[in-house]
Amino acid sequence: MSAKSPAPIIYPLTEPRQRWQLEVGAGHVLQIYEYGRADAPPVVVLHGGPGGGANAVQAAMFDPRAWRIICFDQRGCGQSTATDTLAENNTHTLVADIEAIREQLGIEQWHVSGGSWGSTLALVYAITHPQRVLGMILRGVFLARQHDSDWLYGNAGVARLFPEFYREFTASLGVDASHRSSKEVIASAWQALQQPTSPQGLKAAAAWALWEARISTLTAKSGLLDHVQRDPNGMNAARIGTHFFHHGFFLPEGFILEHLNAISHIPAIIVHGRYDVVCSLNNAYDLATRWPCAQLKIVQDAGHSTTESGIARGLVAAGHVFQQHR
Repeated sequence: MSAKSPAPIIYPLTEPRQRWQLEVGAGHVLQIYEYGRADAPPVVVLHGGPGGGANAVQAAMFDPRAWRIICFDQRGCGQSTATDTLAENNTHTLVADIEAIREQLGIEQWHVSGGSWGSTLALVYAITHPQRVLGMILRGVFLARQHDSDWLYGNAGVARLFPEFYREFTASLGVDASHRSSKEVIASAWQALQQPTSPQGLKAAAAWALWEARISTLTAKSGLLDHVQRDPNGMNAARIGTHFFHHGFFLPEGFILEHLNAISHIPAIIVHGRYDVVCSLNNAYDLATRWPCAQLKIVQDAGHSTTESGIARGLVAAGHVFQQHR
């Protein structure tokens, strides 16, 4: 008698139940995907980056029998257009886009979920429109402070854990690895990507993507360089990512923590890997200690990526909690 197969960590990957587009101005048209039941309580899932894209894995963290799951490609990302311009692509327009989707769907209130940059966007959206948010599920919290950028791209944060990768990354950008601040590194990548099809631009995009890929999981995956070079969205993700980092995410310094009182009443579950070096655990800890209705779930054997089993299990469990208490 064969052993019973273990239960899957996430729900089965499926094609969207519905796809549609929404024009939001300045030539931008959002691609929106709906999964699950049309008559179920809604959750909007915000992808990371900045510059990433929506995918079925993000939707599969939620039970399709119990949720109406709404994902979308943010401005210039994935299947959204226009990918050739960064005009009107900033945190405030993305928050307005989320609200435009809600209004288009006729949804009064919904749950909001997001990971990494998606957690930043989720928090800014909730602070701006707290009356629309029933609950939040966040993963790998990024608070968009100068400190967070320095941790990721300066020489005194993640670089201390991956010195050989950091030296290769900065060399590809023509930057001295001794810079403590992230500003020189980000400015160099941003400048190169102003001409994305140039040899310098292509090199910068590959370096930007490879650095993040190398540090995103607890155990490094093989074939990352080949994956990065084959990724058709890599250039776009790098252009949009450097655009947001270079402009300080279009937010005042410390905006999220300073405005946390606006959402102090909203229940939240924060899932964060103990060994997440892309977004330091201190981010989630600082957030949770100041948020009375937030629960921090630390995954002991995980880094940053949703693809790690502990992170995926934590997100699925968070969805179950909100199913039981709504």
